[in-house]
Parts: sequence; C-alpha cells; structure tokens
Amino acid sequence: RNMTVHEELLCSRIHPLDAELLLAHVLKESREHLLAHPEERLRPAALRRFRGLVARRRKHEPVAFLIGHKHFYDLTLAVAPGVLIPRPETEMLVEEAIATAPKMVIDVGTGSGAISLALAKHLPKTRVIATDLSLAALRLARKNAQVLGLSKRVRFVRADMLQKQGGKNPPLQPDMIVANLPYLPTAVWRSAPPDVKQYEPRSALDGGRDGLDAYRRLFAMIIHQGVMNHALTTVLIEIDPSQKRILPVVVKRFFPKGRVTFKKDLAGRWRVAVIHP
Repeated sequence: RNMTVHEELLCSRIHPLDAELLLAHVLKESREHLLAHPEERLRPAALRRFRGLVARRRKHEPVAFLIGHKHFYDLTLAVAPGVLIPRPETEMLVEEAIATAPKMVIDVGTGSGAISLALAKHLPKTRVIATDLSLAALRLARKNAQVLGLSKRVRFVRADMLQKQGGKNPPLQPDMIVANLPYLPTAVWRSAPPDVKQYEPRSALDGGRDGLDAYRRLFAMIIHQGVMNHALTTVLIEIDPSQKRILPVVVKRFFPKGRVTFKKDLAGRWRVAVIHP
C-alpha cells in the first residue's frame, strides 16, 4: 500500500525538519501543507524520489544542495556544489549595510550573490559591485540576479577580492566594503560536521591558523589597490566569535587610526565587525 505523509516522515530517520523540506520539495508543496495533511498518500514515483534524497541526506549531503535553493534574508537563492551555502548569520551584514545606506558598496567574495542581491533589492539608490574569483560562483550569482530581476542593479566582476582579473584595474571609490570571506581557523574547519567539510569548498571556509588570513589580504588590498580614500568609511566583515580579541590588533596594523566595533548574532555570539578605517 502507498505510505502516508506522516508514515514516511516517521520512517525517514533523518532530522524531522530535513525530512519535511525534502518531501515538500518532491511534492512541490509547502511544509505547512504536509503538516496539515499527514494522511495524504504518496504516489510510488514521489516515494522513490523522496527516499533517494533521504539516502543522500544520510550521507550528509546538505539539504540546500538536494533541493537546489536556500532562503536568505527575503530572497530565495539557487545554490550549487562548489559555492558556499548562504548562512542566516550573514543576514546581519545585510542589515548593518542597509542601515548605513552607502552610495557605493563592494561585496567582496560574493559567492551565490546573497549579500549583493539583498542590498540591491533594499537599496535601490546604491551602486552595488560584487566580486569573486570563482567562475562557478559568478555564474550562479548572475543566475540568481536574473531570476530575481536584479541583473541591472548589480555589476558582477571577476576579481581576486579587489584585484580585477586581466586588463587595467582602475581604483574604485566605494564608501563601504562588505565581505564574508573564509574566516574559520583551520582547526575549527577540521572539526566541522561532514555536511560542511565534505560538500562545501574549503577555500570559502578555511581562513588559516587564526582564521584571519583572507581579511589580512583584503586590508592590504584596500591600501594598495587605491581603494583607500576619503569616500571609504566602513568595512563590514563576518567573523568567528573567537576573533573578537585579536581582530582590533590586526586592524591597527593596516589602519593605524582605525576603529572596530562588534555586533552579536541572534545566538548572542560576536559575528559582525564594523571597521572604520
């Protein structure tokens, strides 16, 4: 006999929320619909597809990759292997940037385009530039921009942080730089769950011994790429809570007059650093 929604969710042996998201995806329904209709019987084709996804989830493949999208801020973004899955913690960077309303912002290491697209949607008067060295990331970000109708609002540039690949590299004059660069200390990355270690790019997560290698490179580029100017007032970065003590020391090496303040995430952990260079 055909299994009901309730029976199949109980038998899945994965986290209940994961099971609900996967079954909702297979049935092209909302989670709310599933919970409201637990007695609904599943057709064999849907059952086979759901069980196939459950088997992959048991091997730690992220749910976002299995269903092909992730909600971030008030956007639904396509995700793909090889590009970091957007995290809820990163929404704090967006909120902080929106509150400041810069004239020009550069989203360094844009990945799926999560930050730049959220800013483009909510700051229609702001010029948004998004950089990434990964062609796969830029393809995905452009695809997300197109689906969301924001292609004309964001300029995507292939660059190593602030250094454009090929051709001349004229200095930009942003008043804000936003970056969610790899910031996990290597030891923390090594102890990360299989979902992260096996399926997401290490290059987007591992920030070296203290997790701040990528940010040191960014700060150096701000100085040497001609971006350091009177217009640049704010650099917003996401951090690991353990870096609150050392980051101000690092910032002072690059910006002797720089000031750093920190913001806590919803879990009460230091997550965003606001740097005024």
